[in-house]
Amino acid sequence: MPLSKKQKIRRQKQKATTLNGGNSPSGGSQKRRSSDGGDTNVKARRERANALVSQDSSDPQVSKTPALRRQNASRDVNKAKVEKDPKPKIDIGKGRMIYPVTKGGVTEYLPARSDAEDHEIEAGAFVEDDAVRKDPVNTITDASNFKRPTVKDAKTGRTLFATTTKNSKGKEKTEYLPRQSEATPQELSAGKYIPEKTPSVGEELDQPPKTDPDNNNRQLFATQAADGSIQYYPKKNQATAKELAEGKYLEGFAAKDPVNKLKAPSELKGKRPTTKEVATGRTLFATAALKSDGKEGKIEYLPRQSDATIEELNAGKYIPEKASKAGEELDQPPKTDPDNGDRYLFATQGADGSIEYFPRKNQATAQELAEGKYLEGVAAKPPVNQILDPSDLDGKRPTVTEKSTGRKLYATVVLDSKGKKKKTEYLPRQSEATQQELDTGKYIPEETSKAGEELFQPPITDSNNSDRKLFATKAADGSIEYFPKKNQATAQELAEGKYLEGFAAKDPVNTIEEASKYKRPTVTEASTGRTVFATTTTNWLGLSKTEYLPRQSEATEQELLTGKYIPEPDSIAREVLNKRPRYDFENQRDLFAVKADNGSIQYLPKKSKATAKEFSEGLYVEDEAISQNAPLGPANAMSNIAPKFDSQKNRKIFAVITKDGETRYLPRESEATSQERVTGLYIPDDVVDDHESKRRRTAIKDDSAAQGLRRAQRADKLAGGRI
Repeated sequence: MPLSKKQKIRRQKQKATTLNGGNSPSGGSQKRRSSDGGDTNVKARRERANALVSQDSSDPQVSKTPALRRQNASRDVNKAKVEKDPKPKIDIGKGRMIYPVTKGGVTEYLPARSDAEDHEIEAGAFVEDDAVRKDPVNTITDASNFKRPTVKDAKTGRTLFATTTKNSKGKEKTEYLPRQSEATPQELSAGKYIPEKTPSVGEELDQPPKTDPDNNNRQLFATQAADGSIQYYPKKNQATAKELAEGKYLEGFAAKDPVNKLKAPSELKGKRPTTKEVATGRTLFATAALKSDGKEGKIEYLPRQSDATIEELNAGKYIPEKASKAGEELDQPPKTDPDNGDRYLFATQGADGSIEYFPRKNQATAQELAEGKYLEGVAAKPPVNQILDPSDLDGKRPTVTEKSTGRKLYATVVLDSKGKKKKTEYLPRQSEATQQELDTGKYIPEETSKAGEELFQPPITDSNNSDRKLFATKAADGSIEYFPKKNQATAQELAEGKYLEGFAAKDPVNTIEEASKYKRPTVTEASTGRTVFATTTTNWLGLSKTEYLPRQSEATEQELLTGKYIPEPDSIAREVLNKRPRYDFENQRDLFAVKADNGSIQYLPKKSKATAKEFSEGLYVEDEAISQNAPLGPANAMSNIAPKFDSQKNRKIFAVITKDGETRYLPRESEATSQERVTGLYIPDDVVDDHESKRRRTAIKDDSAAQGLRRAQRADKLAGGRI
């Protein structure tokens, strides 16, 4: 069926619309586009338009409808808002908050100073703590305005304070926030915390506190203001949110009065007066919980006040510790408590001259702690094991090292009820024993040393133990006796005081050689930051290998006991001479003239620059002995002799005085070969330039020096012309 005229016109309009990118044609242009040459003209115009657009941008440009342009503009605005207001985020790898810092349009995330690592602080890559804390945004009012002024945060154990904020509809609601000192970085940056203003109260007076009935019977402490008036304030842990924000509190901690009744051991009807808490190791004391009618309830074991947690102090669940009332302790042997054979009583003299006996604090009962009837200090239970001489061990080791603590343990014998040997048990020295070991008598007693005055004589090797040394002492009767140092004493010697205070190290076991023998003479130990030195040791196959060891003064006890250290004998230098220092180019360090023990003059480095071999031989000068005004560095080694021309490498070389006092010619750093750089045989460019400018000015005044300089310059020019 032939198309009608209207249908033909509609088809032509649709075709024109498609070619024009969706814009309807109008007027005579409709007829031109419907003609045979219309398609060609449209294509040509589109190509010209695209060419113009491509001149402004290297990226392909696509024509967009107004709706799409509005959509993209909206997206760009949202993107710009995000970029202008970036939020803090969590650094998951290091478990900390990092904060946005925008410079020059670039946003970088940095930690707060308190969370930054050392290298970040050195590089300045951190944000000051105050800068990441937003001012509080909630309203803080009096505690009486809230039904529950505080709550306990179940996840963190923090005390949270009631504040007022507004919800999305503008209505007020209660929100609980932490103190500033306990707030997380997110809470600080959002202003969701209770500020803690520095206390602005008077001096606390030595008066009993009074009870605050309006705030859960908390304690208020007397202070004297500047005008002399007496005012009462709570301790910080019991202050309200408003008091914290206004600084109306006293530093310190106030515990709730004890709520349980103390029980004497005789009242416990066979129950234990104390028990050990497995999880914490605390000693807990038997008390009676009180019912609402004031009658005694079940037995409850509580810690001393000094061992109690915050929750226990706030709940009054602790044993109070009153200050000791004991007089001056007398230098008398303690006596055993007739009512408790496992504890000692120590003699004290009261103000009236009377003698009273008190236990040490760690052995006091709950009642004695509450009444102050004890002596400060720790009393150990008498040792329960039998100490053995090394000769009685039947081949067993006299000592072992405890892997978990590094303590030295000594062989002892556990006895049965009949006094017969049951088994061998290794125990620590008394000074290294835990409280549990002291309380059970599982330790090696340490009697005060009975050794006389130590003599300055070389030690001798123990004939019965070649791994330890004996040191000469002079007794009161003038006789000479030899004793080991405390760390090498046997259990028997410790118990009898037959040792010398101090520490004896095993002689070094590695071979210490010249630093030039090693590719890396020193390295820095990552775990400790110590500088350790290359030495040579032999492995179990008899092959030599390099092992890095610390200086004796930085070695651990284990390293000293095994001889794995660099010895540090006293310096051979007896006097630092007023002579010009020399420079050691190979090791990039200064050497100083000293008079040695044998009267010779030697040039030695500072102790901080000495090699392992120099340490071991005392070939160093104490750093403090060197004047701050001493001329130092390669500039001090430069000679006024004119430079030479190195024809082989087409460069100038400059005269220096070596560490041996001889003249040698070295290149400037920028012209040094790779081998010269590795060995340090070069002079920094700035040192050469500075010295040469001064040397030439001096040489002009001296005819002979001027002639030599001109000859050297002519030789350089001739050599340069031949190149």
